[in-house]
Amino acid sequence: MDNKVWELKEKEKICCLDIDGVLMSCYPKCWVDFINAHTGKKFKNLNEAKLSVAYDCYRELKKEYRTSGIKEMLPVNPQASNLTKALKDLGYTIIIMTARPAHKYPTLYTQTINWLKKNDIVYDSVFFEEKDKHSRILTKIPHVKFMVEDNSYIANQISKWGYKVYLINNQYNAGLPVGKNVVRINELNEILEK
Repeated sequence: MDNKVWELKEKEKICCLDIDGVLMSCYPKCWVDFINAHTGKKFKNLNEAKLSVAYDCYRELKKEYRTSGIKEMLPVNPQASNLTKALKDLGYTIIIMTARPAHKYPTLYTQTINWLKKNDIVYDSVFFEEKDKHSRILTKIPHVKFMVEDNSYIANQISKWGYKVYLINNQYNAGLPVGKNVVRINELNEILEK
C-alpha cells in the first residue's frame, strides 16, 4: 500500500471496498467451481467443499487457483465501476482491500491490479493483507467513513468498533444477525442511495 495513504488527514472522506464477494461478485462460487473442475466433484458451496476435500489437497488447489491467472479473468460486479467513479466524484479516497496473499504469490498482485484496470475500477490504493486486513487498515487510518464487505462476521467486528459497514447480502450471510452499524444491501448502487 502506498505510504501516502497512511498520511491521510482526518478531514478526508475515505472508504474501503473489499474485492472478493464485493467488487467481484462471483466469490466464492468461482472458487468452488475451480475445486469441482479439479476434483471431479459437484460441491454446492464452499462449506461442503471444505468438509470433503482433504486439507493438503485443499491447500494445493488453493495454491494452483492463486497462481493460475484465473483471478485476472473473473467477472466483475456490473456496478463496481460506476460505484467507484461516483464515490470519486463525491470526493472519496478509495482503498481497495483484499486478503489475497500477494506477498506469497507475487503474481496475485499483478493479477489484481490488471483486473482492476481491465474492469475500469477507480481507486487510490490497494491494501493486501492476508490476516486481519480490516483491523490493520483501521489502526493506520482510524477515520474511515465506511467499508463494504461480504462477510457478516467481519462486518459485525467492524461495526462493534463504531464503523459503518455495508454488507452485501449473499448465500453465506443470509439470515445471520448484524450489528447496529451494519447496513445490508442487495446491490452496490444502494450505497449511493444511502
